[in-house]
Amino acid sequence: MNSAMITILVLGLLPQAAEPSPADRYQRAMGAIEAADWDAAIADLSAVLEADPSHMPSKFYLAVSFNGSGRTDRAIETYREILAQDATVFEARMNLGVLLAENGSEDEAVEEFRLAMELAPDDPAPALYRAQVLGQSDRVDEAIDAYRLVLERADAGTETLMEAYRRLGSLLIRDDEPAAAEEMLAEAVGLGLEDPSVFVALGDLRLAADDPEGARTHYERALVLDADNADIELRLALVLRDSGLPGEAIRLIADRDDVDELLADTYAAAGRFDEAIPIYGRLADDEPENADHWYGLGRSHYETGDAEQAVPALERAVRLDAARHEAWGVLAAIHHRREDWATAGDMLLRYLEIRPDHAPSIFLLATCYDNLGDAEQALLHYNRFISLDDGSDDARSFQVRQRVQALEGILETR
Repeated sequence: MNSAMITILVLGLLPQAAEPSPADRYQRAMGAIEAADWDAAIADLSAVLEADPSHMPSKFYLAVSFNGSGRTDRAIETYREILAQDATVFEARMNLGVLLAENGSEDEAVEEFRLAMELAPDDPAPALYRAQVLGQSDRVDEAIDAYRLVLERADAGTETLMEAYRRLGSLLIRDDEPAAAEEMLAEAVGLGLEDPSVFVALGDLRLAADDPEGARTHYERALVLDADNADIELRLALVLRDSGLPGEAIRLIADRDDVDELLADTYAAAGRFDEAIPIYGRLADDEPENADHWYGLGRSHYETGDAEQAVPALERAVRLDAARHEAWGVLAAIHHRREDWATAGDMLLRYLEIRPDHAPSIFLLATCYDNLGDAEQALLHYNRFISLDDGSDDARSFQVRQRVQALEGILETR
């Protein structure tokens, strides 16, 4: 017997490696899934299903593995096969709904979650997912009803309940139901939600309800949660400024270079016109067609006593926007102080075209006519002032009544 024959016989006597059983392959696939080794899991699970096409756990985890490997179409196809075999597999129904929603098939996803709700009537999860997809599809009314159903199903104090309140509140804002929206968002916060966007929404709702103090409280909480959020900072600064706290607003935004207009307006609101002037000047140079910038610059010069600089800026403002009544008012005040009665009168008439019942301006116009010797127009406007006078300045009211008597006497003698 030659050596080659001996070698073949010896090798034939060696034990052969056994093929892993389907059970071994399944367990190995579970390890691969845990390690996110999707290709290995797919290979083992496919082998298991070749041996036993009815093995539902392998088919389910095969779908999971297809999804993990980015083969979404195969995952969807596999979940559909599972449900064709057994329509009661809740997890397959849920996962299929999620994948359909992510791939833009919202209507199909909504239906899958509805069927999942039937399989697990006490589980709020499918109701929550269905509501989310409806909301994302702009089916707002249906989504609101769906979230209300989640509120009925969710256990007290759970994260699901908190999320349902949050999302329902957001939808109610879109549906223009501010009171109901605020109630839902407050419930979410009461359950421990610490989301800056929710506090911003609550602040916006309070501001719309003319409650700046409430808005400030919510914006401050939002800023604590997201200290670097420039949008929240800006919202808070606006509320502070409009609430008579411009100094605190300035503290928030003084170092920012993207809010020059707000900063200038806030300096002006704080009476710090000398600091507002250079900012308004830059804004007017950058946007020379913006009447607001020229008005702010002109008024700031006026408030610092520099009428020479104020007049051209204010005139530029009214050329750009003839309806800018504040600019006409400041121009009138400047010319009135200069005792340029005719020009002041013209400016006041332009102002009163926009604000016809502004008593102080009617008084000033009457004095212009009086100083120009037009007794009839002066008397007409003094009487108009008296009809609108709120009595806030007793000395002026007395002066006007005395002057009316004098003018009536003058006109009687003519």
